Amino acid sequence: MGGAERGDRKRRRDAMAEAPTTVMRPVQPGRPGGPGVNPSRGQVAAVQRRWTGGRIAVVAALAALAVVVVVTVIVTLSGRTSPAAVAASYPVRLDGAVVVAGQPTARTTVDVYEDYLCPACAKFEQDNGAEITQALNDGQIQVRYHGVAILSNASKPPGYSERAGNAAVCSVDAKIFPSFHERLFADQPSEGGPGKSDDELVALGRELGAQGDFENCVRSGKHTEAVVAETKRAVGNAALRGPRGFGTPTVVVGGEKVDISNSDWLREAIQRG
Repeated sequence: MGGAERGDRKRRRDAMAEAPTTVMRPVQPGRPGGPGVNPSRGQVAAVQRRWTGGRIAVVAALAALAVVVVVTVIVTLSGRTSPAAVAASYPVRLDGAVVVAGQPTARTTVDVYEDYLCPACAKFEQDNGAEITQALNDGQIQVRYHGVAILSNASKPPGYSERAGNAAVCSVDAKIFPSFHERLFADQPSEGGPGKSDDELVALGRELGAQGDFENCVRSGKHTEAVVAETKRAVGNAALRGPRGFGTPTVVVGGEKVDISNSDWLREAIQRG
């Protein structure tokens, strides 16, 4: 090796030794660059997109979970408050203004006192109607429905309780009592309002397939006096009174008032026979 070549190699080594060393540090979101050489704008944008995309994915997942929870709660609550409807197949007859439902051979008789403008009566029907209907279909109970008018003055003009009670009695001969009774509560007007008109009551009967002279029975108030008389008997019956007097709904089994806040009241009544 010649002296010229050796001198050239030495110069290259000295130049490399004097060159600066650069260390590339990881790029952090929000800190483009840092000590050393700054990354390109493309690198910064890529990292920021990854962070933003990750946060969006987490938020979307949490939102989807919230929707699932809400839907589950709604379905659960709906299942608790809306028992499946049961089609009625039991016989119905009249005893004055009292509607007698079910087989005469049933071992258990239940008396139900209700006003068709009474919100608590509507709640009672909502909570117990399907179970009562099934027990009637099975011949386990007979139910005596006493339509009373203690809220006569709670409609404007007064009198809807009597008119609805009369229409319910009319629905027996029209062969639609079970469905008419259910709809009077399901479509219950608010207290303080006019209630359903005779036209509306007649239209409801027609919708449900009323037979015979249902319209004339409703418009003439054929059973109104009987409903008023039944109301007076109920109000005057000391056995039916509570701490604040007579109220609806009142349920009696075997001559004793039933605590309808007990969800098993009907099953227990049937077991006692």
